[in-house]
Amino acid sequence: MKDKYYIKLRRFNRSETMHRNTKHRMRQGIALGCALLVLSGCSMFPQEEETLAPPLKQPVEVEYTTEEAVVGTISEEVSDTCTAVATQEYSLSFGERSGVLRSKEVVVGDTVTKGQVIARLDGGDAEAQLEKEKINLQMLKINLERARAKGLPDTDTKGNKVNFDAQLVELQIKQSELNIQSLEKEISETTVYAPIDGVVTYLTDANVGDNIPMRNVVCKVADVSSLSFEYTGSKADKLVFGMNVTLTIDGQEYAGKVSATRASVPDDLKSEFDGKVRFSAEGSPALEIGEKAQYKAVTATRENVVLVPRSAVTGSSGSYYVSIFKDGVKSERAVDVGILTSTQAEIVKGVDVGEQVITN
Repeated sequence: MKDKYYIKLRRFNRSETMHRNTKHRMRQGIALGCALLVLSGCSMFPQEEETLAPPLKQPVEVEYTTEEAVVGTISEEVSDTCTAVATQEYSLSFGERSGVLRSKEVVVGDTVTKGQVIARLDGGDAEAQLEKEKINLQMLKINLERARAKGLPDTDTKGNKVNFDAQLVELQIKQSELNIQSLEKEISETTVYAPIDGVVTYLTDANVGDNIPMRNVVCKVADVSSLSFEYTGSKADKLVFGMNVTLTIDGQEYAGKVSATRASVPDDLKSEFDGKVRFSAEGSPALEIGEKAQYKAVTATRENVVLVPRSAVTGSSGSYYVSIFKDGVKSERAVDVGILTSTQAEIVKGVDVGEQVITN
């Protein structure tokens, strides 16, 4: 029994030893294969291509248009549309009297003569009283003639010959004349009259029966024998009384002057001239109120200043810049400007005469 067991044990040990040897040889084969792969320099993988450098991009060539900064003279001009207006225009009211509008005797555009009635307030029976008083005055004058025809039938306290009837009528006449003056004043305060020969340019839109406040303008009458030109707008502050202007009417130019500004008119008219000026024109053709013309005026001139083309200056509202081109290099520079026109710019600071400025 011992021998059989020994034999089996030996067989078992021998078989196990052979199995171990086989596994060992397999490990050696795998290790050898890996080593060969490493030594082959990865020849089994696809070979990488060489990376090429990117192509060089040619820079775009920039061309600049330049002009030289020069010394010269520049002028600032203002121009705009103006309108033909009457040189004299009267604003009419009922003065210190208010009341109910009784009538409007004209319309806008009417030609009126001096003294013509424009409008009336309801003045009660003042006009009727006036007519009666005028008749009474005529009667008193007749009575005076009759009394005087009697001679001097009376004697005063000093023994002088007099005519008491005539003296009494004379006093009555004076009283009647005072009554007439009072009534005429009352009527005049309720009536607006044309102060000149002219044209009605404005009439109140109040209706008959409406209340009219005192000093309220009810009508304007213009003297059309002499016309001026009027401009209203933001440029009015740049125009000074007496300044020369050129007026263009139907393509023809006429010399003129600034004839009225807010600073030149009386205090009671200053409010009417806020933002407004008037021009006179020498030899201008006959126009109608409301016709248009063009004005142009030189408001400032600078001599011996640095000038560049207007297209070379960029920016606005106090921040202006100019591009300088020097030695093939462009650089931007802040500048102070003076007068700017549509074609030129005055450079107060920032550019020297002779420097090249880029205009495109």
